[in-house]
This record gives sequence, C-alpha cells and structure tokens, in this order.
Amino acid sequence: MTLKRIILAAALLGLSAVLGAQEYTPHQGWPLLYENFEKGAARTNNGALVTEALLNISVLDGSLMYVDSKNTIMKADISKVYTVRIGKDEKEEVYVNIQGKLYKLISELDLGCVVLGTEVDEDKLSKVDIGYGVSSASGSAMNLTILMDGRMSVINKSLEQSNEAKFSTPELPVKHTRYIYTKGYLVPASRNSVVNFPGVDKKEAQNFIKQEKIKWKETGSLEKLVIFLNKQLSK
Repeated sequence: MTLKRIILAAALLGLSAVLGAQEYTPHQGWPLLYENFEKGAARTNNGALVTEALLNISVLDGSLMYVDSKNTIMKADISKVYTVRIGKDEKEEVYVNIQGKLYKLISELDLGCVVLGTEVDEDKLSKVDIGYGVSSASGSAMNLTILMDGRMSVINKSLEQSNEAKFSTPELPVKHTRYIYTKGYLVPASRNSVVNFPGVDKKEAQNFIKQEKIKWKETGSLEKLVIFLNKQLSK
C-alpha cells in the first residue's frame, strides 16, 4: 500500500471513530434521555427497592418511564420515587427526585448534593418547526405544550412501535444545567443565580466565589458551594 493510501485509510478510520462517538440526541418521537431503555431499579420514599426493570427518563418533564410485562412503555408515579439507578457497573448512573423531577447525581455530601438536569431547551425549540401548523417563530411555551399534550408521547405505546419512530422525527434540542441542592432549595450553578438567590447575602457570596476561585463546571468547586449555601440558607 502506498503512503498516500495509508494516510487516506487512517483519515477514514478517524472519521468513522468521530462519527461513531457522536452523542445521542433525543428526538420529538423519542423524547427520552437514553437512546434505549436500560436495566435499572428505583427506590421508593420508604426505602423499598422496586423490582428491576427497563427504565428511561423523559426530557419533557423529568419523569421516570418503564417497560411493563406487556412490553408497553408506562409512566411511573414520581411522587413515590426517591432515587433511580440506570445502567450497570461503571456505566451506572444515579438520579434523585427533586421537586417531582429526576436529576442526575454528580456528588453527594451530608449537607446537600450537586446534580445535573437535562431538559428541553425552550429557546432553541422556539426556532424549530415542529409541525401541526406551528411555525418556527412561534413561542417555545406553545411548542413545548404541543410536545407534552400526548401527540409526541411514548406513554402507552409498545416498545417496538416507539423504536420504529425513534429517529423518524426531528431532533429535540435539550440543555444540561448543573444545580446545587441544599435545604430543599435547587440553585442553578451560576454566579448570577448564587449571588442573587433569595436568602443569600450577596456580598458574602461574591467574596466567597472570589476567594475560593469557584469554577462552575468543576465538581470540587460546586461542593464548596453546597456547604456555603447550606450555611447561608440556614440563617
């Protein structure tokens, strides 16, 4: 093989690796966090462990979805769910129910935790034509309502039926937001949100963020904020 062909083959292999590593994106016909239903288990508020099942999470409202014995997609009663584990071994991810929505657990301390929320990006959704006579200029709230009113729902549909339509609809724009949860409050992990959160001393927060050199995407920094906000919101 000539050097030119070797270089071309290497380039094609690199391109294939990149394409294969592309992140899964929810679709309007599959508004779920995972590309496929994964084995998992939920723990109820009283500590009971629910039997393992195939689970997924809705990006529309953070609810827990499962596949029943008839291979039908159902929606769990979120009011009874405390935590959810999805996946196995190193791929296992833990979610906690906060204010009726599931958030991915990033770090847990005695005083609170750092979580990640994934939800529909309403700003981007407002620029997308989702059909039903709704133009791309329509408000995101209307678009989201149309998605959630049942016409895009996978609830009560067979897994096979939903899989067939999984990628036949447009992608659903989502956003990922880190939060600090303590004292029953869910605070977006951003300078503006922390400094201006009700009950937090603005000057003390500004000084703390500066002194600790808080980095908003680093778990270690956000753990420091869990402790700081827990103290602030206890006053």
